Amino acid sequence: MQRRQTHLFFLLALCVALMAFSSAARPSDLQLADRLVGDRSQYSVQIADSFESIGSRFGVAPSVIAGDNSSTSDKSLQPGSVIWVDNRHIVPTEIKDGILINIPQRMLFLFKDGNIAASYPVALGKPSRRTPTGDFTVNQMQRDPVWIVPISIQREMARQGKEVETRVPAGPHNPLGRYWIGLDRNEVGIHSTIATRSIYHFSSHGCIRLHHIRRMLPSSFLLLQSECP
Repeated sequence: MQRRQTHLFFLLALCVALMAFSSAARPSDLQLADRLVGDRSQYSVQIADSFESIGSRFGVAPSVIAGDNSSTSDKSLQPGSVIWVDNRHIVPTEIKDGILINIPQRMLFLFKDGNIAASYPVALGKPSRRTPTGDFTVNQMQRDPVWIVPISIQREMARQGKEVETRVPAGPHNPLGRYWIGLDRNEVGIHSTIATRSIYHFSSHGCIRLHHIRRMLPSSFLLLQSECP
């Protein structure tokens, strides 16, 4: 297994956005406006869309999208209608190369050569199984991974009266989706997901879930990326 020295930083800190909107506007606060990702744009509603599904895709709370469109998050959306989506986020800090995950924001930021290259909403660990913080390196990458179910999750299945699975083959029912990026400790990884509406929620067993992990892969993963259809 080739070890990839791609650094990741998981932040557990006060949301830096509070600084940008402080009533005492200092020059350092105003500079944060240059470190925004996302945009305010119009979105054409598709069949089966809801405020929840759109929010998970863009990284915005459903109630916020609904409020911006003079609606409530429990209202149905009409396919073909156009709504406003504001998914702007402040980049909390900068690193030279690697992935930074800000836990309070539920956002992943990819840096290349000191510049922000991409950003994505993520699902993170639920309160009972929090995503660990610290510095990590990537040590494994797989396409169509087999999920070896951790003992702790097997016990949870048993408590809930579910069939206890120890191994889930690659395919449409695998919770890891098509791609897995393993980290160097704690059985934690970054992976795609079949539970797309869990994105932008604290809902996992500690792992980091994304909608489109293939588009997130940094330059050191280009070999894997080039193999994708």
